[in-house]
Amino acid sequence: MALEGRSTGSRIHVLGAGAVGLLFAAHLRKSGHSITLLLRSQASAERFSRSGGRISVVDDWARSQPSRKLLRVDSSSSGNDMVPWLAEDIQAMSTASLHNDKDQQSHIDKLVITTKAHDALQAYWSVRGSLNSKSTVVLLQNGMGTYEAIQR
Repeated sequence: MALEGRSTGSRIHVLGAGAVGLLFAAHLRKSGHSITLLLRSQASAERFSRSGGRISVVDDWARSQPSRKLLRVDSSSSGNDMVPWLAEDIQAMSTASLHNDKDQQSHIDKLVITTKAHDALQAYWSVRGSLNSKSTVVLLQNGMGTYEAIQR
């Protein structure tokens, strides 16, 4: 298992910075992968970078789910133990800057698309020029037809 915070290999680009995208980016980073969030605008990318390139995650599932009784929860806890953990050193760039960036970062080896299903095809086409035949694309959404549309 990778050491937390250390980079283990090629960079993973995450396209879609909603709840699912940020959660997967944080966990991938915590597992040691280098992460770049691909955002719609340069202003969003700059705002994320100015905030320190961090994603804060609060794991309150055990306290908020009815099935929590099935888990071992420390009853000696003060009840205020939902402290967020941070995934740090995450880079961000806009999808438009991929086309203007001539360095190695503009090539995408591993892409995770976490947009809503109805936005996935447009999101894919916005970065298609940075992919090649060896790139891996993972679609994380609850919808049908996106994979087939990309294959056309």
